[in-house]
Amino acid sequence: MDVCFDPRLMEEAVFLALREPHRQCEARRYHASRERLYALEDMEKRERSFQELHVHAFGELKLEHPLAALLNEIPVLRRLGRLNVQAVGLHKEEGADLYDGAQGVTALLKLCPETLVAPDKLVRRMRPELEHLADMLDPGFQYDPQYELAGQTSAQENLIRDRFALLWDLRIEARLAVRGHATEPSHFRLRQRFEKLFGRSSAWSETFARIFDGNDLQRRTQGDLFHFAHEPGAWLRNLGLGDGAGFSNSRPCPVCGFPSTVWAPNPERLSHGAQEYLRTRLPQWSPEQGLCEQCEEMLTVVAR
Repeated sequence: MDVCFDPRLMEEAVFLALREPHRQCEARRYHASRERLYALEDMEKRERSFQELHVHAFGELKLEHPLAALLNEIPVLRRLGRLNVQAVGLHKEEGADLYDGAQGVTALLKLCPETLVAPDKLVRRMRPELEHLADMLDPGFQYDPQYELAGQTSAQENLIRDRFALLWDLRIEARLAVRGHATEPSHFRLRQRFEKLFGRSSAWSETFARIFDGNDLQRRTQGDLFHFAHEPGAWLRNLGLGDGAGFSNSRPCPVCGFPSTVWAPNPERLSHGAQEYLRTRLPQWSPEQGLCEQCEEMLTVVAR
C-alpha cells in the first residue's frame, strides 16, 4: 500500500512539530535552509524547493511513523492500493472513506495537522476510522455505498441513517474493547447516543450490554445493521430479549412515523421557523401531538 501525504499537510505538520521545545536544533536547521530558498529568483524552482524541503523535514522528524504503526494494526488494510492523507482545517471534517482509483482500491484519510503531530490524539481519533475502512474491505460485511434506505419520509431516512451509524460505531467499539483499546469516555458517549436513538428500557439496556459481551454485531452485515435500524423490534426478537411488540412500550412519532420512547419535552417551544417548516410538510401536525427528540433535533438544524 502506498501512503501519500498532502504537501500542505506535511508543511503544516512540520511547522507544528518544530515548535516543540525538544526540537530546537532541528528548527534552527530547517529555518536556515528555508531562508536560503528565498534567494532563488526562479519562482517555479523556489516553490519546488520549498516542497522538497518540507518532504525532507517530514521524513527527518519521522512524522509518518505513528500513522504507519496504526495502519500495521489492521492487516486487512494491506489490500488497499493507495492511501491518500489529506489536510483539513476542522476536527469535525476528519474521517476516512473508500473509493476506486486508478491504482486499485484507494482510501482517503482526512486529518488536521494538529492531530498528525500528536500521536495519542491520532490514535484516539483515527483508530475507529481505520476500523471502518477495514469493514468496508471485509467481504463478510457486504459493504455497499449505494445501499438504499427503507424510510418512507426524509425524517425516517434520517433516523435510520443515524441508528445505522451508531450500530456501526458500536460494532467497532466492541471489537476495540476485545483488543483492549476501548475508552470509558467513548463508551459513555455511545451509551448516550444509544439511549437517545433506541430508548432506555430494560430490554435495550441489556441489548447494549450484550453488544460488548458477545460478538453479535461482528457477525452482522451492513444490510443487517440497516434492518435493525429500520425495525429495532426485530433486533430484540433476534437476541431473545422479547417479542419486540410495540418496540419497548413506545408509540409512533407523528412526524417520522417511527416508534420512539424518547420525546421532545416541550414541542410547543419549537422555534417559529421550525414549526413553519414542519407545517409545510405536515399541515395536520400540532404541538399537542408531540414529536420524538430525533425529529426535534432535525428541525432545529434545518430551520436555521
